[in-house]
Amino acid sequence: MEHPVFRRAPNGTLLLKATDEASTLAPRRAAGQALYRAKKPEEVDAEAWAHVSSEGGSTANATLVLSRWKVQFGQYQGKIFHWLLENDVGYAINLVASHQKERERTGSQSPLMANKDAFTHYSSAYPDFLEAVRFHRAFEEARAKSLLPGQEGQALVGFGDFKFETLDSLYESVDPKQIRFVNYLRRKIPTPGSQMENAICYQEPRQTETCCCCCCCIHHHQHSLCLWPESEDCIKASWFSACGLRVRAAFSVCRGTAGKDQEAGGP
Repeated sequence: MEHPVFRRAPNGTLLLKATDEASTLAPRRAAGQALYRAKKPEEVDAEAWAHVSSEGGSTANATLVLSRWKVQFGQYQGKIFHWLLENDVGYAINLVASHQKERERTGSQSPLMANKDAFTHYSSAYPDFLEAVRFHRAFEEARAKSLLPGQEGQALVGFGDFKFETLDSLYESVDPKQIRFVNYLRRKIPTPGSQMENAICYQEPRQTETCCCCCCCIHHHQHSLCLWPESEDCIKASWFSACGLRVRAAFSVCRGTAGKDQEAGGP
């Protein structure tokens, strides 16, 4: 019972959304006020030992004891570490990523920082979680760079097999697998607000610039539509945005095997 059972999507990735149980706590603690002041790590550890003993577990199992430490801050104050990893991985990832950055700036040993240290130590034992933290940090750092003028392409793709690639490196790649992935994106109509939509919208003006490969390119005011003939049997229009507007291409002209696109993981 010391190891959490992570919730996963059908493709095996960690589910970041909070469970219903966790979601009910947020409204009650929306103000972000602590229920009590952070306890010293010795007190938290003693409570965890008592918890393990009450469950009939072995207090010699350091991981089991640590899993019963209680969070000393935020909306989940009072919940044990094990519960947090099973009920709100997204929150936990953001917490650890933020704490790692904070630790780079300070050596504080306050009860609050000690509690975050302990949670980071416990959660970092799980490779999938640690990988998610690494991606979160890389994504946020790249996002900050992409906000600079002319640096939009520095944002990470953010999903699929090439999630660590920048948009620039993905679209400029000569690697056959990445080229296939780009072609896959051109056939998709993404969920509004998703990372896939961002990737597709970013490549729209690039595709317009190289429109000699398209069967046609239609310009009307600020909008542009390019059609990619994926085969002789199927020509699809994808998703476009211009001047802050998102325009869903509402047509697909097919005579063959349309609709066989894979899910967001790519081809």
